[in-house]
Amino acid sequence: MALNYVRGTISHKGELQQGTSQNGYDWARQVIVIDVASFNNTFSKIAVTAQNQRVDDLMNYQIGDRVEIGYSVTAREYQGKWFNNVDLVNIKFLDEVASATPAPIQAAPRQ
Repeated sequence: MALNYVRGTISHKGELQQGTSQNGYDWARQVIVIDVASFNNTFSKIAVTAQNQRVDDLMNYQIGDRVEIGYSVTAREYQGKWFNNVDLVNIKFLDEVASATPAPIQAAPRQ
């Protein structure tokens, strides 16, 4: 499973869905949409699903927040049809990402 990263702005937070499976496990999921700058000054939208523990992470984020997300894409078959899952793996405020990135090394001026 490959991990992808993208930076953008949260434009939508779906309704929190939760319940209990037939096996007795509690589950929760929530969809968020990220607007991502694309070529030719246009925007693309990526909808990712946060599940269980990641739903708690989303409580700190609001529409309009600039973030970097890590997500994975997997495919599954159900009754002869194929579906993609785009799952949120991690999320950070964009300013946290910038402060964690080391400054580039600059060469000393020649004398």
